[in-house]
Amino acid sequence: MKVGLAHALSRHKLQFSAEKVDTMIVQAIGLLDELDKEINIYAMRVKEWYGWHFPEMVKIINDNMIYCRVITTAGFRKNIPTTDLSTILEEAVETDLKNMAKVSMGSQITDEDLINIQVILSLKKKQKTNKQINDTIFYIIKLNLLLFLNIGKLVQKVFGQASD
Repeated sequence: MKVGLAHALSRHKLQFSAEKVDTMIVQAIGLLDELDKEINIYAMRVKEWYGWHFPEMVKIINDNMIYCRVITTAGFRKNIPTTDLSTILEEAVETDLKNMAKVSMGSQITDEDLINIQVILSLKKKQKTNKQINDTIFYIIKLNLLLFLNIGKLVQKVFGQASD
């Protein structure tokens, strides 16, 4: 019986390592940090590039996602006064943005510039949101807890056989 118990525990140690579990959690958290940095880099690039066209927009809209949704919806600055942005912005902010778009001191951008900005925006949209990433991390942690519970069941099973 002792040999069977030792064999089962040794086999389980090879299959399950707490260091691997820790590594998975650390890597998942690292992934979250990297994606967060990447999203911020994309947002900075969009604000920088579109800022040449409509520099006043940065002062009116602080949130990166809303900023990107406005660009995706309206496109060029000249379209903003006639575009319905009520689903994206509050009424007062929408009014301020439309008024500023009419008198903006920004330079003109080409169709190619806008296409490149929209390509960056499409890359940004394809990334998982932080909530989805957090859900993935919690899923990994949940799996690891289940592994720990299974170790307990294995030990109970082996000791139950040893006592028989």
